[in-house]
Formats: sequence, C-alpha cells, structure tokens
Amino acid sequence: MSHQARALHNFLPRELLFLLIIFFLFLGLLVRLVFVKQGLTSDVAAFAEWGEKYWEKGAKNFYTKEGWYYTFPAYPPFSNLVFASLSYLNEHRYVLAQIHNTLKIIPADFIIFFGKTVPLDPLNQNYGYYLLLKLLPILTDLGLALLVYKVVFDLTKDRKKSLLGLLLYLFNPITVFLSGVWGQTDSFVSLFGLLAFLLIYYKKIYLS
Repeated sequence: MSHQARALHNFLPRELLFLLIIFFLFLGLLVRLVFVKQGLTSDVAAFAEWGEKYWEKGAKNFYTKEGWYYTFPAYPPFSNLVFASLSYLNEHRYVLAQIHNTLKIIPADFIIFFGKTVPLDPLNQNYGYYLLLKLLPILTDLGLALLVYKVVFDLTKDRKKSLLGLLLYLFNPITVFLSGVWGQTDSFVSLFGLLAFLLIYYKKIYLS
C-alpha cells in the first residue's frame, strides 16, 4: 500500500468524514446566521430596495428610473431578478404561518421574527426579507467551502488537508463578515466563476 493510500485509509472512515463535514457546514451556517441582524443599513438594504422595486415596476426602465432611496441599481439584470424573487418570497411569508398552523413544524417565534419590521428602517423592511437576502451569499459560502475541499483533495489526495482547507474558508472572519454581516454577493459570483474554470480543468467544456 502506498503512502497516500495508507494516509487515506488511516484517516476517518468515509461515512464519519461525511458526517463531520455536514456538521461543520451546519456550524458555519449558524455562525453566519448569528449576524443576520447586523449590517442592515449597508448594501443589503439597497438589495432589498432593488428587489422590491424590480418586482413592482418590472425590468423596463429599471436602470433609468429615478427616486431611489439608497442608490440606483449597479448590479446586472440577473442579480436583480434574484433579488426580486426573494422579495416575492418575502411578500408571501404568510405561508410560514399556514404551515405552522397545519403541521406545527415552524416555530412561532421564528414566524414573528421573520415578519418583524427592522427598527428605524426608512422603507419598513422586515427581518425576514434581510434574512432571505443574506441566505443567498451564506449558502453559496457553504458551496465554496465544499469546492475548496474538492480542489485541495484533488491536488494533495489528503483528506486532512482538504478538511483543514474547508475549515479555514468556512470560519475565516472575512468570509463570515462578507456574507453574514455585510450580506455581499461576492460568494455567489465566486462560486459560479470558480466552477466555470474548474469545469474547464475537468474537461466539462460545455458545462463551463
């Protein structure tokens, strides 16, 4: 048995390693959700306005209209379409209460939090809308962590180093701040950008 094969064999069993990765991803998700009430006056507030106005007014003249409270839209159409979809979900948040009344699986406290208006928000946005907007970069952060694991493993064939790479990205204060506090979409762009190059490397040209 080669040195690399022994290293793979002597590390955690594959099933236990899978559970450990799931645990760390869940922990990374919780760490970011802790900050969901922070940074609600920065770019994520503009995202909320863009999504709301995009859904109300439509795409026509979206970039040339006036009267923006925070700033005029500076993101490409697909991004604003995503923000508009999240605005739509927020407007239909009453479904959470219906599920709670029928199945009792969504805590009432969460439903109250989801619909509670943020104090001093000039546009009266609620915590649930900001949570939805931040979930986009947060979930793609988790995807990037898995991507880091995959790349490190392909380069080293070492599951310990791969797991370390995943942890270093997942719990890096910068990535936690970008997605959990600031709500920036960098991870959303990065995930698909890096996937495009990796798919070229793996000879998946059309997918790339």
